[in-house]
Amino acid sequence: QLEDDAAHGRLSSIDGTLVEMFSSPVGDLAILQIGSELVFAHLTASLDIGRFPKLEKGSRIMLTGVFLNRPSPALAAADAQGSYHLLVRSPADLRVVSAPPFWSTRRLVMLLAALVATAALAGIWGLALRRKVGKQEIIIRKTVARQVIEEERVRIAREWHDSFEQHFAGLTMLLDATAAAVPADSQASGMLERAAKMADHSRSEARQAIWDLRASALKSHVPFATELEEALLQSWPEEAECQLRIHCREQTEILPRSVSLHLLRIAQEAVTNALKHARCANIKVTWEASPSGFTLTVSDDGTGLPQETNDQASQDGHFGLLGMRERALRLHGVLEILSPPPDGVAGTAIRIIIPKPSREP
Repeated sequence: QLEDDAAHGRLSSIDGTLVEMFSSPVGDLAILQIGSELVFAHLTASLDIGRFPKLEKGSRIMLTGVFLNRPSPALAAADAQGSYHLLVRSPADLRVVSAPPFWSTRRLVMLLAALVATAALAGIWGLALRRKVGKQEIIIRKTVARQVIEEERVRIAREWHDSFEQHFAGLTMLLDATAAAVPADSQASGMLERAAKMADHSRSEARQAIWDLRASALKSHVPFATELEEALLQSWPEEAECQLRIHCREQTEILPRSVSLHLLRIAQEAVTNALKHARCANIKVTWEASPSGFTLTVSDDGTGLPQETNDQASQDGHFGLLGMRERALRLHGVLEILSPPPDGVAGTAIRIIIPKPSREP
């Protein structure tokens, strides 16, 4: 028993659980727990005998030394009644009986913290994965829908080319043949001529609609400046006597397909009109941006377009100007016909100003 007076000053072996171990220049101190009591084991520092080995808390150890259970001159610190001390001679007097249990309080706390952190990270990862999958699902749906639309456009374009346009070509030839069989000075001749012009225009519109459908299927994510230049140069006749110049001050803007198609049709119609009717030497196409929107201008240095001719154009079978105005309205823009243009003394300028379009999904 630790309280036994007969044990005081005798060589004893004590078996207990290591609570703490301290090292200092004067020696080592190991604190053992035996039942509900603490025993302080002292090892005086010496180069000859060495120091206590480093042990993990909770280890069960046995120490042999001189036991003190009351104040003694042998140990100045042992002056308190009820404290127990053991004076150890060398590290060889310490023997490890068993290692500490693996599941200590510290390890349990660390494990719980790791589990909480893992659960939190798994929740965050799951949420991020769910969002990513949702975005990918939306992209896949849009891609499939876009592919279906493009395939349908190609199918419609092919069917129009094989039936609709061919019917108009036959109608135009039939009207021309009928007009040739009618006296040139008769009222029917004028009506047939106008009907032939309307049929020819409708055929041209059908051909352009087919081009729009196929172009919509082939072009995507291309700057409008590139589309404009390619479309005008591809349709420009090599035998043209005038010169076509294209100036694109905005080079990077990618427009929604519904917007770019209308602008391309307006540009092509304006260039075609200038080439056919203006008797000009130069045609200039300009595409530029402003803080609020975009401006497309087609100008020539030809004979000009009088206001009365502009007002009567659709009545005489010229539907190009009317179509350009309708397309400008669809784009919420403004179409201006200036003759002469602001920067010239002759010719005509057709200018469309549109606001910046919203992005297509």
